Amino acid sequence: MKNTPRTKISDALGVKAKDLWKQGVFNAYLALDSRLHVDPALLRRTRIPEFVNSRKEFEDYFRVTFSLLRQIDKGPAIRRAAIHRLTFHEIKEAAIGYGSKSNMGRGISLGLGEALVDTASQILDAGIDDPAVFELVPLFEEGFGADLLSDMTIFVLAEQFSRFNQRICKKMGIATSAISVGGRDIVTAFSKPFDRRILLLPKALLSKLPVALDRDDIDRISTYNERVRQRVTELIGPAWRTLARLPKSDLKKLLIKNPEFFRAVIASYREKNPTPYSFEGDPLGVVLWELAAERFTNQYPLTLTQHEANADVVAVVKKICEKFRWHIEQHGGRELLVLPDGTGRPERCSQILFYAVADGYCAQNDLDLSREPNAGRGPVDFKISRGYVRRVVVELKLSSNPRGLDGLLAQLPTYAEAEQSLHSIFVVIKTDEKHQNRIASIQDARNRQLQANKRAPDLYIVDATPRLSASKLRLDEELLREIGEGPET
Repeated sequence: MKNTPRTKISDALGVKAKDLWKQGVFNAYLALDSRLHVDPALLRRTRIPEFVNSRKEFEDYFRVTFSLLRQIDKGPAIRRAAIHRLTFHEIKEAAIGYGSKSNMGRGISLGLGEALVDTASQILDAGIDDPAVFELVPLFEEGFGADLLSDMTIFVLAEQFSRFNQRICKKMGIATSAISVGGRDIVTAFSKPFDRRILLLPKALLSKLPVALDRDDIDRISTYNERVRQRVTELIGPAWRTLARLPKSDLKKLLIKNPEFFRAVIASYREKNPTPYSFEGDPLGVVLWELAAERFTNQYPLTLTQHEANADVVAVVKKICEKFRWHIEQHGGRELLVLPDGTGRPERCSQILFYAVADGYCAQNDLDLSREPNAGRGPVDFKISRGYVRRVVVELKLSSNPRGLDGLLAQLPTYAEAEQSLHSIFVVIKTDEKHQNRIASIQDARNRQLQANKRAPDLYIVDATPRLSASKLRLDEELLREIGEGPET
């Protein structure tokens, strides 16, 4: 069975999306990056039966690691053992939606494990052995981000995730299989149609950005610490910058050389009351975009003659862009690009909304849609094609993106050439009237390209300036109710 942009875990397992959500399982799209991560800070107050005592077990893992580091001078065998504990292989079955190109995390390699051992040894020498240090690693260790913190948490608590999967699969009648994680047999869900194992993840342990990555706390703490401010000046010179903007390497030096400050950062982290990702508010557009797009494309199908569908892929893509513009401007789509408080969602939300609309119409007209294909010169947002030679690339940006002009003048022609496409389209979504001058500059730049007989993309301006009403909240609630997340009626 083909894994399409809209394929969800529920599709792969043959269960109802509502039922999966009600069991507390994250129903990820298998071919799209959700931008969510398993956050160990959420273990503190979880009520998920399998994870109630997991916080202590998680911290104990790193207490043992510190114990090894205290003996590291006794020989290379101890160092190898410590590196082994800080090397976490990826669990590609973890269903978090890492994107169409990978569908998995990166795992913590041997090289990064060695770097973590060196860093942790320096921290221990500074007199700090709090296991929470390992949750703060994304703040100061190069190459270590939210995805690896997530991978690390899943690896350490693999047995808890196994028991969670056993319970859910038994309750919902889902087939199971097993994988080996660090020498342990871990139970996962199993999709027979896709012939793949899927490690189900609890929604309540997911956040859009782990608490450990909030550098604002460092700025706040340093405000009351004159010694830290002096050390920052030593590191970066008299031109003051906030600690939140320090390179990771400089921040690591600062923390290790100032144990008192480091302890304050750890204490602040421990005092925080973390909250899981709000699927009801859905600030990243994890859920609402697909439901809204499916409803729209079904209600307003793109009807083409057989000749149009078979002969001119460019014309079809243009009609898709027109439909998308109509959806945003006339059919309430603009409301999906802003939060209830009126602030805009990230650019990625508009891109995946276009993706979902385009996917529905491509399916109706037997076209192939790829998101962020990479032909060696960097990723374009979308490529739509029929066969090998009839390709159209589409780049989409918000008017709030200052790199919009770069996208028109440099990125899209480069991508189009790399993809060997016959046509390119640039979609600019206007999110604020104040951006009109920027849009005018883009239009002028395109006209100059054409006047110079240079290749230039077609340009679509979509007006998504806010026009919120009380219907916004009702729309979100109605869509979320379809997957069991909205309030009951």
